[in-house]
Amino acid sequence: MKRIVMFYFLLSTVSLWANSGVYVLRVVDIIDGDTVAAIDATGSKQTIKLMGLDAPEKGQPFWKESKQALKNGTLKKNITFSMCPVNKDDVLLAYLTDDKGMNINKTLVEYGYAWNCSTEQEYCDASDLAKKNKRGLWKSSKPIAPWDYREAVALKKTSKTTEKRNSRTRKTCI
Repeated sequence: MKRIVMFYFLLSTVSLWANSGVYVLRVVDIIDGDTVAAIDATGSKQTIKLMGLDAPEKGQPFWKESKQALKNGTLKKNITFSMCPVNKDDVLLAYLTDDKGMNINKTLVEYGYAWNCSTEQEYCDASDLAKKNKRGLWKSSKPIAPWDYREAVALKKTSKTTEKRNSRTRKTCI
């Protein structure tokens, strides 16, 4: 009888947890400064992009430090997040919390490992604190936002493609 009661208690607890929209995953890989790969209890792997921030891109100053900070705070650790949307690439978008209740996303912004992309006051305050104290990427006099960097890279690629196309055209016309 005790086992049956315990079984129903566990079953109802799991059901309540599942319906609450709060999930616990174990981080198994750090993709970049704002993206992790994690597995759930069944071993299913998910890619999770941190919301409210944008970390430096590969090739940008402070990219390695940003990735390392996320690694230090999450790798091989359990993280919690609430039900969140999925982007066009089937990547979960989430605010992460570590096992001690610390908001990982906000902490990355607060220590200058990422730009704030949130309108929430706590993120704005965290960003202001990082800038004021010249933490992380704010040590640079003119840090380049990742969205500007991505745009510049895209323009450069477009320009090179156009140059190649024009040089081929010129060669065939001569």
